[in-house]
Amino acid sequence: MPLEKVSVRAPSRYGTAVDLFFWVLAAGLGFLAASLPKTLLPPGSDNVTRAIFMNGGFLVAGILLGALRPERAWRWGLACILALPVADAIRIGGDPNTASLTTEEMMTALLDALPGHVTHFLPAGLGAYLGAYMLGRRV
Repeated sequence: MPLEKVSVRAPSRYGTAVDLFFWVLAAGLGFLAASLPKTLLPPGSDNVTRAIFMNGGFLVAGILLGALRPERAWRWGLACILALPVADAIRIGGDPNTASLTTEEMMTALLDALPGHVTHFLPAGLGAYLGAYMLGRRV
Protein backbone atom coordinates (compact mmCIF):
# COMPACT_ATOMS: atom_id res chain seq x y z
CA MET A 1 0.00 0.00 0.00
CA PRO A 2 1.66 3.30 -1.10
CA LEU A 3 1.84 6.19 1.32
CA GLU A 4 -0.09 9.34 0.50
CA LYS A 5 1.70 12.64 0.36
CA VAL A 6 0.38 14.95 3.08
CA SER A 7 0.73 18.71 2.73
CA VAL A 8 0.89 20.96 5.78
CA ARG A 9 0.24 24.08 3.69
CA ALA A 10 -3.24 25.45 3.46
CA PRO A 11 -4.53 25.40 -0.10
CA SER A 12 -4.54 28.77 -1.79
CA ARG A 13 -7.21 29.84 -4.19
CA TYR A 14 -4.74 32.09 -6.01
CA GLY A 15 -1.93 31.13 -8.33
CA THR A 16 1.78 31.63 -7.81
CA ALA A 17 1.95 34.62 -10.15
CA VAL A 18 -0.68 36.48 -8.13
CA ASP A 19 1.17 35.63 -4.93
CA LEU A 20 4.43 36.98 -6.38
CA PHE A 21 2.62 40.17 -7.41
CA PHE A 22 1.45 40.74 -3.83
CA TRP A 23 4.97 40.12 -2.43
CA VAL A 24 6.40 42.70 -4.83
CA LEU A 25 3.52 45.07 -4.03
CA ALA A 26 4.20 44.65 -0.30
CA ALA A 27 7.91 45.37 -0.76
CA GLY A 28 7.06 48.45 -2.80
CA LEU A 29 4.57 49.69 -0.22
CA GLY A 30 7.16 49.14 2.50
CA PHE A 31 9.70 51.18 0.55
CA LEU A 32 7.07 53.89 0.04
CA ALA A 33 6.24 53.88 3.77
CA ALA A 34 9.92 54.23 4.63
CA SER A 35 10.28 57.22 2.30
CA LEU A 36 7.18 59.05 3.60
CA PRO A 37 9.05 61.21 6.14
CA LYS A 38 11.54 62.40 3.53
CA THR A 39 8.83 63.36 1.05
CA LEU A 40 6.12 64.81 3.32
CA LEU A 41 7.95 66.42 6.23
CA PRO A 42 10.14 69.53 6.17
CA PRO A 43 13.89 68.93 6.54
CA GLY A 44 14.10 70.18 10.14
CA SER A 45 11.45 67.91 11.65
CA ASP A 46 12.24 65.87 14.76
CA ASN A 47 12.82 62.12 14.93
CA VAL A 48 9.56 61.36 16.75
CA THR A 49 7.46 62.91 14.00
CA ARG A 50 9.48 61.04 11.38
CA ALA A 51 8.96 57.75 13.21
CA ILE A 52 5.21 58.36 13.53
CA PHE A 53 4.89 59.04 9.82
CA MET A 54 6.98 56.02 8.88
CA ASN A 55 5.23 53.58 11.21
CA GLY A 56 1.85 54.97 10.20
CA GLY A 57 2.76 54.25 6.60
CA PHE A 58 3.69 50.68 7.52
CA LEU A 59 0.39 50.28 9.39
CA VAL A 60 -1.64 51.51 6.39
CA ALA A 61 0.33 49.28 4.01
CA GLY A 62 -0.31 46.30 6.26
CA ILE A 63 -4.04 47.06 6.49
CA LEU A 64 -4.31 47.29 2.71
CA LEU A 65 -2.44 44.04 2.12
CA GLY A 66 -4.26 42.20 4.89
CA ALA A 67 -7.60 43.26 3.46
CA LEU A 68 -6.63 42.14 -0.03
CA ARG A 69 -5.04 38.82 0.96
CA PRO A 70 -6.09 37.74 4.47
CA GLU A 71 -4.63 34.21 4.32
CA ARG A 72 -1.49 34.00 6.50
CA ALA A 73 -1.56 37.72 7.21
CA TRP A 74 1.77 37.67 9.09
CA ARG A 75 3.65 37.36 5.79
CA TRP A 76 2.60 40.85 4.69
CA GLY A 77 4.30 42.38 7.71
CA LEU A 78 7.44 40.52 6.72
CA ALA A 79 7.10 41.40 3.04
CA CYS A 80 6.80 45.11 3.81
CA ILE A 81 10.26 45.23 5.37
CA LEU A 82 12.03 43.15 2.72
CA ALA A 83 12.95 46.13 0.53
CA LEU A 84 14.49 48.14 3.36
CA PRO A 85 17.87 46.35 3.62
CA VAL A 86 18.15 46.43 -0.18
CA ALA A 87 17.45 50.18 -0.18
CA ASP A 88 20.09 50.66 2.53
CA ALA A 89 22.65 48.71 0.49
CA ILE A 90 21.92 50.85 -2.57
CA ARG A 91 22.11 54.03 -0.50
CA ILE A 92 25.41 53.09 1.14
CA GLY A 93 26.95 51.73 -2.06
CA GLY A 94 25.95 54.72 -4.17
CA ASP A 95 27.00 57.42 -1.73
CA PRO A 96 30.29 59.06 -2.80
CA ASN A 97 31.10 59.81 0.85
CA THR A 98 31.18 56.07 1.64
CA ALA A 99 33.37 55.11 -1.32
CA SER A 100 36.44 54.99 0.92
CA LEU A 101 34.85 52.53 3.38
CA THR A 102 36.03 48.96 3.47
CA THR A 103 33.68 46.03 2.96
CA GLU A 104 33.64 45.31 6.67
CA GLU A 105 32.66 48.90 7.48
CA MET A 106 29.86 48.80 4.91
CA MET A 107 28.54 45.51 6.34
CA THR A 108 28.69 47.00 9.83
CA ALA A 109 26.62 49.96 8.66
CA LEU A 110 24.06 47.61 7.08
CA LEU A 111 23.88 45.36 10.15
CA ASP A 112 23.45 48.38 12.43
CA ALA A 113 20.27 49.32 10.54
CA LEU A 114 18.67 45.85 10.70
CA PRO A 115 17.16 46.10 14.22
CA GLY A 116 15.34 49.24 13.13
CA HIS A 117 13.92 47.43 10.13
CA VAL A 118 12.77 44.53 12.27
CA THR A 119 10.81 46.92 14.50
CA HIS A 120 8.90 48.09 11.42
CA PHE A 121 7.50 44.57 11.20
CA LEU A 122 5.30 45.33 14.23
CA PRO A 123 3.06 48.04 12.70
CA ALA A 124 3.01 46.29 9.31
CA GLY A 125 2.11 42.91 10.82
CA LEU A 126 -0.48 44.45 13.12
CA GLY A 127 -1.96 46.29 10.15
CA ALA A 128 -2.14 43.07 8.11
CA TYR A 129 -4.10 41.32 10.85
CA LEU A 130 -6.35 44.37 11.30
CA GLY A 131 -7.04 44.45 7.57
CA ALA A 132 -7.96 40.77 7.54
CA TYR A 133 -10.13 41.20 10.63
CA MET A 134 -11.94 44.28 9.31
CA LEU A 135 -13.28 42.32 6.38
CA GLY A 136 -14.39 39.53 8.68
CA ARG A 137 -12.36 36.92 6.89
CA ARG A 138 -10.70 33.95 8.52
CA VAL A 139 -7.04 34.69 9.30
